[in-house]
Amino acid sequence: MALQKFPLMGLLMLLTIVVSTATADGPVCPPSTKLSRASFPEGFLFGTATAAYQVEGAVNETCRGPALWDIYCKRYPDGRKEKGVSQAGVQFYHDVIDELLRNADGPVCPPSTKLSRASFPEGFLFGTATAAYQVEGAVNETCRGPALWDIYCKRYPEKCKNDNGDVAVDFFHRYKEDIQLMKNLNTDAFRLSIAWTRIFPHGRKEKGVSQAGVQFYHDVIDELLRNACSRVDLSGIHELLEKLGYGEDDVSVTNEFSFQMWTGDLQENTDYKKHGDAAFRAKDFETAIEFYTEFMSGAPVVSPTVLIRRCLCYLMSDMFSEALSEAMQAQVVSPECSTALYLQAACLLKLGMEAKAKEALQQGSALEAV
Repeated sequence: MALQKFPLMGLLMLLTIVVSTATADGPVCPPSTKLSRASFPEGFLFGTATAAYQVEGAVNETCRGPALWDIYCKRYPDGRKEKGVSQAGVQFYHDVIDELLRNADGPVCPPSTKLSRASFPEGFLFGTATAAYQVEGAVNETCRGPALWDIYCKRYPEKCKNDNGDVAVDFFHRYKEDIQLMKNLNTDAFRLSIAWTRIFPHGRKEKGVSQAGVQFYHDVIDELLRNACSRVDLSGIHELLEKLGYGEDDVSVTNEFSFQMWTGDLQENTDYKKHGDAAFRAKDFETAIEFYTEFMSGAPVVSPTVLIRRCLCYLMSDMFSEALSEAMQAQVVSPECSTALYLQAACLLKLGMEAKAKEALQQGSALEAV
C-alpha cells in the first residue's frame, strides 16, 4: 500500500491487516501500573450500550413479534406494521426513555430558542453515515461475492417488496458526487461501511482478496482526504493518517532500521520514533514533534511518513510555515505521495495563499489519476 493510498477510516482494522504490513509501534494509552481513567487518552468516553435482541429476551411478552434474528435462527414468519402495532411494546420503550430522563441531571445542550450548531455541546460532530449494502450497488463489480442480504432478498422477494441492493443509490459509481454533497452540507464526519464480500468474494481471506475491491475503498478514502484538506479539516486528516500507518514508501527505511538494530546501533533512535507515534495517536502534538525531531536527527534514511506526521503536528500547533516545509520535504523524499501535496494545500490555505493551495490540490488529484 503506497503512502498516498489510505485504508478505510473508522473501521478498517481487518482491511489494514490484509493490505498492509504495518503494525502498531506502541500502546495508544500512556504506561500505567494501575488501570484507571488516567490510563486512557484524553477525551476517551466510558459508557454502556445495548442491542435489543442481545439483551432484552422476553420474546413472548408485550405481544412482541419475531425479529430478523428470530427468523434467521428459527424460521421465516411474516411481520409487518400493517398487521398491527403492539401498544405494550411501544409502552416499554416509553418507560425506558422516561427512566433515563428521570435520572438525567439536566439537559446536555444549552437552552436555545433557535436550533443551530450553537445549540449543541462544544466538540459535537455533525456527520453522515452509510451501510454498504444500502448504498453501494454494483453487486457484480470488483469480483464482489454475495452477501447475506443478497441471498435473503433473492430467496424471499415477497418479504422485501421485491427490493434489493443491486443498484441502491449507486454510491459505487457516484461516491465523488456524494462526498461533494457532504462537503456542501458542511458536515464534520463520515462513518463508512465496508462490504466485506467486496474484499473477500469467497468469504475468507485464504480464498483470495479482491484487489479491485480494495482499490475502490482506497479511492473513496483518497477523495475524502482531498476534501478534508480543502476544508483544512485537521481532525479528519489526523484520523486518516493514524489509520494509514507506515506504507511501501517506508520499506527501505524499515530495512535499514532492521539492519542497524541487529547491530545494536539504533535502538535508542527507534525508541524515539515509537514514542513519537504514541504521542501522535494520543494527539499530544508538541510531544510528537519533539520525539520525531530526535528520531529524524539520527535516522540513517528519511521516513516520508514521519515527515507527513510531523507536518500535521505543526499544523495542529498553528506552526503553518514549519508544516509547509515538512510537506514539501515529504514530496521531495516521496515524489509519488499525493498526501504531501494535499497537506501542502492545507498549509497554504492556513497561510492565506488560496491560489497556490488550489494548485497543490489539483496536482495531488492529477498524481492519483496516473
